[in-house]
Amino acid sequence: MNTELIVFTHNDLDALGCMLNIEYRMPSIPKKYFHTNYVNITQIVDNIEEYIKGRTDIHILIPDVSFSTAKDQLRRLYNLGKCTIIDHHLYPDGFWDEFPNMKVHHSTQKSATLLCNEYFGNTGKNINLDKLTTIIDIYDLWQVKSPHFDLAQDLNEYFWQYDIAY
Repeated sequence: MNTELIVFTHNDLDALGCMLNIEYRMPSIPKKYFHTNYVNITQIVDNIEEYIKGRTDIHILIPDVSFSTAKDQLRRLYNLGKCTIIDHHLYPDGFWDEFPNMKVHHSTQKSATLLCNEYFGNTGKNINLDKLTTIIDIYDLWQVKSPHFDLAQDLNEYFWQYDIAY
C-alpha cells in the first residue's frame, strides 16, 4: 500500500487520544499530522493543500475537528481527495449532505478518542489504550459524576504542559 495518511486533528487531549488510536491500528502506514486550534484552521488547510501537491494516493483522516463554522474549509479538504471524518461536535441537520463520498463517523455521545477506538477496532485489544481512551472520554464529555473525573482533569492539565506537535 502506497497510501499516505494525512491526519488533521485538534490540538487537545482528545486529539492525542485519537492519534494514539490511529497509531495503534496503523503503525506502519506513513502519516503526516496537522493540528488546529480553530483560529488557524484556514492556514492549516492551506498547509495541507500545499503538502498534498504532487501526491496522488492520499487519504485525509479528520478526527476531532469541528467544521460547523468552517464548512468552506471542509469543502476544500473534500475536494483534495478521499476523506474520513470521526467527530463528536454538534452540527446542524443536513450538514453532511453535500459530502456524499466522505465517510462520516459521528456521535455527540462519545469523545473523538472513543469514536476512534471503536472505529479502528481497537476496543479490547490493549487494556492500557482502553483505559486511556476511557479517561479522555470522561474529561472531554465533562462527565463530572465519574469517580475518575479528577484523574481525567489531572491528565488534561498535564497534557497542556507539552506541545502535541512534538
